[in-house]
Amino acid sequence: MTRQMALGGSVVVAILLLLSACAGGQAATPTPEPLLFPTFTPTIAPTPVPVVPTMVVELDRLKVANTGGEGAMLRKTPGGDPIRAWNDGTVMQVVGRTQQASGHTWQNVKDPAGNTGWMATDFLTAAPAAAGTPTAAGTARPAATPTPKR
Repeated sequence: MTRQMALGGSVVVAILLLLSACAGGQAATPTPEPLLFPTFTPTIAPTPVPVVPTMVVELDRLKVANTGGEGAMLRKTPGGDPIRAWNDGTVMQVVGRTQQASGHTWQNVKDPAGNTGWMATDFLTAAPAAAGTPTAAGTARPAATPTPKR
């Protein structure tokens, strides 16, 4: 057992000598390893720009207006033969596109009586959502206004 203690004691001495030789006679001071932390780099998302749709208003109903009380004439073709005259406030249903003729823009419409024809856009305006009851001016014209407006 003494031999084992002597051997154990010599091992301890050998380790101490080795440590002192490595440290130049001083106890070794451990060098701290740099600490690595995960880094967070915030990314700034671009502020979304609201998309405002371009509004294209396609009216499906127009009303007769701006006739000076004379009414507007619904015609078979743009600038063509008359079908019927209608008073201001009469609501027309849009059935087709506009067309240029006779120096005016004409809208393809259907009147309250079911006639389809053309009316000068000079005498049409947007109809309100709740349409009133349309009134026909009739085909007879007073003598003071022999030619109805386009």
